[in-house]
Amino acid sequence: METESPTVAIIGAGLTGLLTAHGLKKAGFNVVLFDRDASLDARTRDWPLSAHWALPTLKALLSDSALANFSQASGEVMFRSAMPGLRRVTRQRLRRVMAAGFTAAGAIHWNKQLEKIDFSDRSVRLVFADGTTAEAGYVLGTDGASSKVRALLFGDDEVAQAKPSGLMCATGYVTHHNAAKVEPVIKLHPLAAVTVGTTSSSGLAVMCADDPDDMSAWTIAWIKIWCRSRFPEPPATKGAEALAFIKATSKDVIEPFRSQIEWTRDSDPCYIDEMRTWVPVTWDTRGRVTLAGDAAHPMLVYRGQGFQHAVLDAER
Repeated sequence: METESPTVAIIGAGLTGLLTAHGLKKAGFNVVLFDRDASLDARTRDWPLSAHWALPTLKALLSDSALANFSQASGEVMFRSAMPGLRRVTRQRLRRVMAAGFTAAGAIHWNKQLEKIDFSDRSVRLVFADGTTAEAGYVLGTDGASSKVRALLFGDDEVAQAKPSGLMCATGYVTHHNAAKVEPVIKLHPLAAVTVGTTSSSGLAVMCADDPDDMSAWTIAWIKIWCRSRFPEPPATKGAEALAFIKATSKDVIEPFRSQIEWTRDSDPCYIDEMRTWVPVTWDTRGRVTLAGDAAHPMLVYRGQGFQHAVLDAER
């Protein structure tokens, strides 16, 4: 007699959750995802990611359809990096590619804020804020640095709480519609570059190059990181007011980093937040619930290592 494949409920439909869902589905598991946001596009913040040493694992985990879309979205080769196998993707585009098959199958449930986990001998019962429940054989928490699954595993103990790092992070991106404003970034490095200063660090990257022949249409992403204690408190966390703060506090940033910030328009996306971290300690899985990605080991911005390790988490 055939036994039904166990169901794995994934809390958090971000990159880690979706990639793990692909791997589990290929391995024969039933997968269902729950996310607290209203939709896939509820969060508009976006940024470029590097896939390098974990790229072979990423490809092995993705379904054939997702991998085909991933490959087609990369476009033709415009330039080659000295880092073997490096690929650049944006978080939002990669997320849409990985979510497509699960969205079509109705396997992603939105507006699901987890409130409680009940254990039994053979399953786990999830209770959500809207009063609905779900049963699963296993649960994986991939719900970010301030993970609710992690909090529930520790009984909402202080040890489970992510702590402020003291490091502020601002991100923005802009399409200049002017090749002359893109060229300095490409001249510095065709993919990404970083500068380290005495009061802050900054980075630049090509975020999107939808038309390889029209550099004016390329989107440039910038990032700035600084110690919270070194500057006044930002007046806003996003929008024109946040951007004005970044411009006012970036006068000592070297070129071409400073100009990319200065050329960002008030209508362009700009976000500021304090990065949070959590030092992992052993948690009791009860044999049915565990964590992955930022929920298990949040990492500060450093050469895309958080994404690489999330890929390895998905494999394991």
